[in-house]
Amino acid sequence: MLSRRAPAGLVALLALGLAGCAATPAPDPSQSPSPSATGFASEEEAFAAAEDRYRAYNAAVNAYYSGDSSAEPLDFLTGGVRETDAEIRRQAEAAGLRFEGETTLKSIDRGGVTITAGLADVLLNVCVDDTDLRLINADGKDVTLPDAPKLYLLGITMSGRQPDTMKVAESKLLSESC
Repeated sequence: MLSRRAPAGLVALLALGLAGCAATPAPDPSQSPSPSATGFASEEEAFAAAEDRYRAYNAAVNAYYSGDSSAEPLDFLTGGVRETDAEIRRQAEAAGLRFEGETTLKSIDRGGVTITAGLADVLLNVCVDDTDLRLINADGKDVTLPDAPKLYLLGITMSGRQPDTMKVAESKLLSESC
């Protein structure tokens, strides 16, 4: 059974590993380029697709937090990021921890785009706001660490050949403020 305060390391991993956001409106589809049949034809096309997929991922995370059993944020992740988030989720569930509230997206800025043979790797600089997110233990008590960053900058690498195949391939904490 968990003590009154969750272990700091697990709480920090949960806050940063499962952080999602969806409050910012999606970009106007008429402003987004159409993908080519064989991959991304331009950096702008790849960036628009990566941003859209990251927003969809964060909507799935918030839906998962709210108890939507059909939401599966892991579907938006690949490789080590997927494995790490799945393990964090298992540990949180075993410890009786869950999130309440939502993470919001303050901004998504383009960090860089590389397209090789139609495969796009897009770096997004994402400012995340966890002000309204709380970590709740099995007893229903708020165990959110008071000094955990509420506003932080993530470096997200999205990778894929088509807009609907873009997935989070890497996530790094760049700064505890943004």
